[in-house]
Amino acid sequence: MSSKYALSVSLTEHLCHFVDSRVASGRYRTASEVFREALRLLETQFSSPTPIAQNAVAPGDAHGAKVVGTNDREWPVQRRGRGL
Repeated sequence: MSSKYALSVSLTEHLCHFVDSRVASGRYRTASEVFREALRLLETQFSSPTPIAQNAVAPGDAHGAKVVGTNDREWPVQRRGRGL
């Protein structure tokens, strides 16, 4: 696959080691392949909301679960004993 665009990114040491470990595992030939798959997965996550995200508010209200929002999605959090 030829590249149309080049992009430079800065990573934390942890993420850099993670990418290196994925390449070392043999599943990917290059770091670019790791990033392309990660971005495809992220794109899929944002383009098709999960059933939990679609129904987070109503079931949370009905069952007393706290709903935690992250950017444009909300996820129910079940209470266990004291605290969360």
